Amino acid sequence: MKARPLGNYVAVCPTGQTKGNELTTVGGILLSIETRTHRNFISGIVLGVGSRVPEDVSVGDTVLYEAQSAHESQAAPIDAECFGGEKGLDAYLIPVYSGALVSSADLEEQLVRHQRDIELLSVKAEKGWLDPTDVEKLGFHERSIALLTEKRRGRSRNGERRKKGDTAKGSGVVAIIKP
Repeated sequence: MKARPLGNYVAVCPTGQTKGNELTTVGGILLSIETRTHRNFISGIVLGVGSRVPEDVSVGDTVLYEAQSAHESQAAPIDAECFGGEKGLDAYLIPVYSGALVSSADLEEQLVRHQRDIELLSVKAEKGWLDPTDVEKLGFHERSIALLTEKRRGRSRNGERRKKGDTAKGSGVVAIIKP
């Protein structure tokens, strides 16, 4: 059976799995399969991509996603073979929120740029050189700052970054790991 994720979901196979999720041994010592990184984030390989997933994420990418991010109705892992993965491994449907892929540093950089443009327009206004186009630019920069401030607020653990009605517990894919 072949399947592909819908909407803003990706099928992810967590890294570090062995077939049948058996324990692996190194020199006779049993090791548990642990794919988690710091603070309950899990790395995995994208097996399939939904139609509304940002172009940044593609099949074969290694991504970092928050634990508990699987689709709300997914009670158990899906066989990775359904999405073109290796038989015997598990896969999960994880949401990709486009805002989660923009770093806080990028938001700060954009915010500083808009503030600098407002300062330049303010100097023009003080000298009485503001024309109607400059007034429109000023409004644009003020609206952009308001939006960026709202996005930045969503970066905190207590902030609301997902759409209303989204019942996924985690943040979904939060980073793409480049080699």
